[in-house]
Amino acid sequence: MFCKNCGTENADGTAFCATCGQSLSAAPAAGKTSLGISAGLFGALLYFGSYFFGFDVLVLLAGYVLIKEQDEWLRTTAVKALALSVFFALISLVLNFIPNMLDDWGHIANVFNGEFSHYQVNRVFAVFNDILYYVKLAVYMILGFMALGKKSIPVLGVDSLVKKHF
Repeated sequence: MFCKNCGTENADGTAFCATCGQSLSAAPAAGKTSLGISAGLFGALLYFGSYFFGFDVLVLLAGYVLIKEQDEWLRTTAVKALALSVFFALISLVLNFIPNMLDDWGHIANVFNGEFSHYQVNRVFAVFNDILYYVKLAVYMILGFMALGKKSIPVLGVDSLVKKHF
């Protein structure tokens, strides 16, 4: 039996190539990942993992998909999940920048015995952060459940970015 990855001849019945370690078993069935689970389930794992476990887990899962998997829908889903996480992180960064800057100005004003109240502005941005939390939750849950059926919905700005660069 010859390895499809490096061409080394291996003994019949061997599970992995002796040279490169590549699996010598048959290719996964249509719609299945090389791990043996459906592409839809792995797509859902990308979205749910991103929301519940954070960016680190998403990078590991998406990296695996982009390196090892051939399913084009799954690869696109991995890139979309990464782009969506970056999109939400940037919005959160902007929403937190202004209140943090106002806090710094308040500390500077206090050094010079000045008055600087920014309580109401901070409350407005706290409401925006709360809204972002629920939007993020809804988007990840909808995309995760839709991924189980290998479906998706367009996400403003994210889909065009993925199509343009992937």
